[in-house]
Amino acid sequence: MRIKRVLPFALAMLFIGTIFGWSYFRDAKPSPYKTARVTVGDIASSVAATGTLNAVVTVQVGSQVSGNIKALYADFNTRVAKGQLVAVIDPELFQARVNQARANLDAARASLLNAQAGAVKAQADISSANASRENVRAQLAKAGADVRDADAKLKRRLMLFDQGLLSKEDTDTAQAAYDADAATVQAVEAQLKSADDSVKAAEAQHDVSLAQVDSMSAQVRQSQAALAQAELDLQHTEIRAPVEVTVIARHMDVGQTVAASVGMGRREYHRPNQLSGGQQQRVAIARAIVNNPQIILADEPTGALDSRTSLEIMAIFQQLNRERSITIVLVTHEPDIAQCANRVIQFRDGVVVFDERVHKPRRAAEELNQTPQGSLDTTLASSERMPA
Repeated sequence: MRIKRVLPFALAMLFIGTIFGWSYFRDAKPSPYKTARVTVGDIASSVAATGTLNAVVTVQVGSQVSGNIKALYADFNTRVAKGQLVAVIDPELFQARVNQARANLDAARASLLNAQAGAVKAQADISSANASRENVRAQLAKAGADVRDADAKLKRRLMLFDQGLLSKEDTDTAQAAYDADAATVQAVEAQLKSADDSVKAAEAQHDVSLAQVDSMSAQVRQSQAALAQAELDLQHTEIRAPVEVTVIARHMDVGQTVAASVGMGRREYHRPNQLSGGQQQRVAIARAIVNNPQIILADEPTGALDSRTSLEIMAIFQQLNRERSITIVLVTHEPDIAQCANRVIQFRDGVVVFDERVHKPRRAAEELNQTPQGSLDTTLASSERMPA
């Protein structure tokens, strides 16, 4: 009896399970994977490659200032983030320049205050000279009145003397008084002329004081610019990654002297005979600016170079002069190269022929950007092939 009661319930559960199973597996997709035993088979095809793996984009991080490497914070295969410090150039020399620039700025400001005080004093001197001149004019007016009064008295006494009513002594006294007053007028007129000259001198001194104020103001601005440049150079002693990269090469060590970039690329380990004439000139420039000089003497730096390379060298010189205030004294026989300078002095047989400023110097960098690569060189080569 018990089995009869359980059997219908078991059949019902089996039927329900069958319905649910069919609905679940009806929409199931076949598996895309197959499993198989790994066995050794014949090689259908093979691919081989040789060479060196290179980065898709390579960024060369250089130095904008020259000096000795004090510390390195990145090496080969180091992952660095954008703006991360990777190297430090010894900042002591650059900090000293900042301090010197600040001292020069303070001195320029003090000179400006002194010039401004001189201008105020000159203005006060003008007022004082004007007051003195007005005082002399008042004295001249009084002396004129005195001489007119003396003249009238003299005429009356002479008339009375002619009538026999006065003695000769009285007329002589009146004449002496008139002459004294007339002399006083002449003396006061001379004083008035001197007072006029004093006013003009005070006004001229005031103009000089104003010019000194303008000059000292320009000196202050120049000192401010020099301080800003010195502070910028100090900031550039910290070399930071321009982008997020992985370091694939390092060409400097602690204690090594590095020069600011002069466009030499990856030629740090090239020998002189492996460099072109223009590259050798860039090396000479790099050596010249290592110790941050105030002046560079360049003797015919473009004499053996083609036209485009000459412009590249002149662009470097102009950049050094513009950004680092380095004076460039360059000797050349090429008039077009001389036009890149701000001032040209021409010699002939050891005598200065002329000395003049160039109002619109050639901008070498701009001309390079506007000139297609190789066009200048091609022109030079074609001129060399022309028959004599």
